Amino acid sequence: MTRQALTPLLFTGLLALAGVAPAAAREPDAAAVKLSGSGDQASAKFHLQAGISTWEIAHDGRSNFQVALLSKDGKSADTTVNEIGRYKGTIAVRVAKAGDYLLNVNADGKWSVAINQLRPAEAPATPLEAAGKGTSLTRFVTLPKGLCVFKATHRGDGVFRVKILDREGRVVEQAVGVIGGYDGSKAIKIEEEGIYLVSIYANGEWTLKVE
Repeated sequence: MTRQALTPLLFTGLLALAGVAPAAAREPDAAAVKLSGSGDQASAKFHLQAGISTWEIAHDGRSNFQVALLSKDGKSADTTVNEIGRYKGTIAVRVAKAGDYLLNVNADGKWSVAINQLRPAEAPATPLEAAGKGTSLTRFVTLPKGLCVFKATHRGDGVFRVKILDREGRVVEQAVGVIGGYDGSKAIKIEEEGIYLVSIYANGEWTLKVE
């Protein structure tokens, strides 16, 4: 297997998730990071700000695929992905402290990681409706203080989790946590009105509605 050093492509600009408020209504976004490679590799260092980041990750191999985030002093910050075989998904990662980081990637095929660091100051309110297949994120959404009802379905045979994240990427509540198919709803109390994001982990088709 050929190993080669990676040079992250850092570029500035506004990369918007669907439904996020216009740039004029948002705090400035940090630089995005794009990495790619093949097989086991340690990336070059790149800078991350503290707070939430969204990661688009893909792998076309057949064996174990792991992506671990390490701080510049070698401490493990997070294992963002631990899957078998082909993978394509979008996840949210909370960075506790701003600084330089690198990735340790364990793979047997080609892989790519695109990290966006959005800081929305505004987001559309509920209702929220979303649908997809596999692991993904909804748009940022403003949830009101009080009860919100989360309705979800899943057509898959693996783990299905629906988690509510705050604007900093902290897990507020898990709305769903099952294995296999699902069709149900749950009322969750939101303690503070604000901007949130919903994370979905799935291996099949799913739908979500928040009212």
